[in-house]
Amino acid sequence: MRNKFIRIMAGVLSAFMLLSQLTAVAEEKTNENTSASAESAEQSKQTTPQIAEPKLTLSNELKATVINLGDFAAEKFGENFSKKLDTLIAYGMNGVYINPYGKDGTYYTTNMNKSGDRLEKALEAATKKGMQRYVYFDINKTMAACPDGEDCYDYLVSEAHKFALKYRCNGIILTGFYGTNNNSAYEEYMKNGSGIGYKNWLYDTVEYKFSTVSSVIRLSDNSIAVGIDAKDVWANASKNKKGSDTSAKYTAFYNGYADTKSFVEKGLTDFIVVNASGSLDNETVGFENVCSWWSDVAKSAKIPFYIVHHNEKIGTDEDGWGVEDQLLKQLAKADELDNYSGSVFYSEKSLEENPMGTTDTLTKYFNEQINVDSLFEDLEMTSPYYTNYSTDDTSVAFMGTFDENFDVYFDGEKLSLNEAGNFYFEKQLEVGMNTFVITHKGKTIYYNIERTINVLKSIGSSVAEGKTLKVDGGMAVSVLAVAYKGSYATATLGGTTIELTENAKSDVVDINSSYAAFTGKIVVPEGIVDEKQYLGNVEISASYAGYSRTYIGAEVIVNAVKLPDKNIEIIDKIPTDQSSFGTGEIVGRLSAAVSEDTSVTYVKLNKNFAYIYDGANTDSVNPPNVGQLPEGTLDYYKSEWDEYYVTTSGKRFLKEDADLTSGVGMGENPLVVNAIGNMGGDSFIQMALEDRSSFTVTPIGNDYYSGYDGEFNLDDFTATHINITFDNITSVTALPDFDNCTVFSAGEWQQVDVDGVMKFRLVLKLRQPGVYAGNSATYDSEGNLLFKFEILTNDISNMTIVIDPGHGVTEYGYDDPGAIGHIEEAGANLAVAKLVESKLKALGVNVVRLKTESKFYDTKRRPYYARDYGCDLYIAIHSNKAGSESPRGTECYYYTSYSQPLAESLTRHVSSYFSNNVYSDGANCNRGAQYSYMWTTKQQDFPSVLIEMGFVSNYEDAMALANSTDQDGIAQAIVDGIKEYVTRSGVSSY
Repeated sequence: MRNKFIRIMAGVLSAFMLLSQLTAVAEEKTNENTSASAESAEQSKQTTPQIAEPKLTLSNELKATVINLGDFAAEKFGENFSKKLDTLIAYGMNGVYINPYGKDGTYYTTNMNKSGDRLEKALEAATKKGMQRYVYFDINKTMAACPDGEDCYDYLVSEAHKFALKYRCNGIILTGFYGTNNNSAYEEYMKNGSGIGYKNWLYDTVEYKFSTVSSVIRLSDNSIAVGIDAKDVWANASKNKKGSDTSAKYTAFYNGYADTKSFVEKGLTDFIVVNASGSLDNETVGFENVCSWWSDVAKSAKIPFYIVHHNEKIGTDEDGWGVEDQLLKQLAKADELDNYSGSVFYSEKSLEENPMGTTDTLTKYFNEQINVDSLFEDLEMTSPYYTNYSTDDTSVAFMGTFDENFDVYFDGEKLSLNEAGNFYFEKQLEVGMNTFVITHKGKTIYYNIERTINVLKSIGSSVAEGKTLKVDGGMAVSVLAVAYKGSYATATLGGTTIELTENAKSDVVDINSSYAAFTGKIVVPEGIVDEKQYLGNVEISASYAGYSRTYIGAEVIVNAVKLPDKNIEIIDKIPTDQSSFGTGEIVGRLSAAVSEDTSVTYVKLNKNFAYIYDGANTDSVNPPNVGQLPEGTLDYYKSEWDEYYVTTSGKRFLKEDADLTSGVGMGENPLVVNAIGNMGGDSFIQMALEDRSSFTVTPIGNDYYSGYDGEFNLDDFTATHINITFDNITSVTALPDFDNCTVFSAGEWQQVDVDGVMKFRLVLKLRQPGVYAGNSATYDSEGNLLFKFEILTNDISNMTIVIDPGHGVTEYGYDDPGAIGHIEEAGANLAVAKLVESKLKALGVNVVRLKTESKFYDTKRRPYYARDYGCDLYIAIHSNKAGSESPRGTECYYYTSYSQPLAESLTRHVSSYFSNNVYSDGANCNRGAQYSYMWTTKQQDFPSVLIEMGFVSNYEDAMALANSTDQDGIAQAIVDGIKEYVTRSGVSSY
């Protein structure tokens, strides 16, 4: 074949020299010209044709469509074709791929003496309009048209040469060059190729045809580029490791005997036309897999490649084509590929029909009116999570995002995205079935939401039906109910009815629901000596909008009163002036409550930092002013109910935090104060106790007042002393001096009556009134009780601050968005938390940010994690939500009294930022420091707060929380609030 190729190409060169001189030659001169051509070819047998340096004009931003000339009628072809080009140009097209073949034959002629065929007119029209012009040339169809008696390869060369000379264009795309394994092919092999192997002959024949035509075109006109029609994948990787990650049924290499990859690598083509028939979702010939493979081939060969998109499939059931954004997504993906130089749309007809508005969006894309960043954001619903469900809520929040390039309709009404890229609105639910419809990108989502009425959703587990509460006389039974916001709720027990108070904030309800927590306390009658009182069951009722519901709760029994066998008496009274006593000298004595010869049952704590609950009520919330107890602490068992043990000292402990153990009474239990001073970043007091009796730690000097969520609301932390009140201690020793103690300046022992029981109390005077940061109590390795009190300094770099971005990854692995509004809460929390972390680190602070975006942290245990890091300050960063648009502003929640100054400083600084930088009316929306119980704020050994930066349900607040500039400003305000808080202290170092 090589010899034949040289002979043919020499003939082509002669033909080129002859044909290039032709003008209008009469038909009768054809024989003479043919004879001259043959003679010239004979003279050039041993001459190798030389191809001139190419002068190609290939577009690197091609926007073209395939035009089938057979789709146009012969009559007025030129006029109609020109109009079609105008339409395509209006769509944004700058090129055409012309297919001159049709079911009726070809729409061109290589007769150089004839002009005015459809292909010629089409190219002329496209040239006048400044469009790039590419024409398909089918090799196999050309050879099939070879007249009987002529050599088909000679004929192919001649036709290709004349085609290139006659039809001036930017590129000729070679197609129809595959080989066929059939009887006629085998017969030809036996005649001409026997000896090299049949399959080898098939591959060689295909390459010979392709390379011949490629060379002919380049010889004929060095301004015409040669393209290869990569209509099929080269090979699947499953069969050839160099192939593409596809599973095509037909491949060029194995089925068409065409090594198209090799053709490119050998330089036989100047550009590649990749046929991308599959969508992005196609599993066999996926768009990305096909195009990225050819991109690598093109890059290696340093030539451009163009992609043919099959827009005729839009709106069909084929995978991925039923949505209106498929083409735009393909274009966006193509734009990321190396050597990608433009796109071709397979169906001009489909462009005109504009299915699903895709041509309109295509034009916008070409005009750079499409936001490519959002193209791959299909309709994504944050809320509701389910499309079919039943709910007791009065309304449902619809919140999500979508590709803004395509319209979204909710019940026929067009939605728009806010500045943060979300949509959000609430829909009131009618009782019964509610149906809503959302459409986007050809998708329709039906929401079927059944609303049922459940005014009173649940009651607290401590008063749940089936339980029996055995309580002491005068005790308060705490009631918790979850009911519709705005309900009227009551609780009744033993003839006494109280109105329950709706709580502003609670961990027991979802902030996105229509429910709120309602709480109250019913005080039972005083106990009767040796006689139980049966009060019946707690009845809890709630009413809302004419609907009502009542729960029958736990049975309540008042325990019989048992007179104490022995009262604790003062043996040695503590003198007013204790300064004369030496270290270790006993300053006072009390009698033992229970002697060592009495059998008793103890409640023994099995963990450090155990919560102390009030034994005088049934609250599931531990008081904020009693501290926490260390592992091994002992107290006398009195009674138990539900999940609690109650002790004789008036305390209550969770059963999971304690064990019951038998023994004998403590009898004499002296307390010796070993040392007072500073250690690391803490002041400390070390004591030795014979038995590890219980105690409480209480700040004194605060002016509390009652509010919605309890009795420990503050305007400021003004404590002057810290009291530690011990149970079951029989003697105490004099205190060492406080010269080396930063937190306290002095202290004294007192003997005090607590609910009729004498106890020892250590009264510690704060060196700086109003400056206190909590305490911890543990037993050291030598068995000594060690109290530590954090030293608050005004140097922020001395601190370890734990930042907790609210919500995040759940235990099930999905993300908890938090409050749903104009934005998702969790995203804003995390963004601001990261900025706070960065800014604090720049100040030299040791910052620990909980990685809530990637790791699950149990909300109840987040403060435990913080303690493990040596936490000095704990700040949970959250965003708020209300049932309407109007509430706005900042508030910060605290639980322990000494956390109030931090909460006040943070909310003041953040609300000031909103007033000065966010609110158009400049309003001061400081909602203040708020007392409330939260799992993340109940620790007693360091200040802990939860800040609600703003409301996601308020548009101005939400947009600021989502804006990077405002997020930075809010973060700086939080840092400024922390810096101001630490200036309360006059101490600069440990």
